[in-house]
Amino acid sequence: MESKYKAFEESIKNDVTDEEAWIIFYKLSSEASGAETKSNVHAKEEFAKFNFSEDDIKELTKQIERYRSYWLEHHLGNRGR
Repeated sequence: MESKYKAFEESIKNDVTDEEAWIIFYKLSSEASGAETKSNVHAKEEFAKFNFSEDDIKELTKQIERYRSYWLEHHLGNRGR
C-alpha cells in the first residue's frame, strides 16, 4: 500500500489528468479496503485504541481534507468503478 500512497502524494504535487487521478485513487482505495477486509478490522474500535492527541486528530483531519479536495478536483465521484 505504501507505493500506492506515494503515487497519490506525487499526483498531488504534479498536474495529472482526471483519468490518471481516478486510476491512482482507485488503486489506493482498493488496496486500503482490501487490507481492512483481510484483517477484519472494525475501524471505529481500532481508531479509539490509538488514543490520538489533539494534534494527531488535526493532522488526520488535514489528510482527509486533502483526499476530499483531490476527489472533488478530479471529479472522481462522477466516474464508474
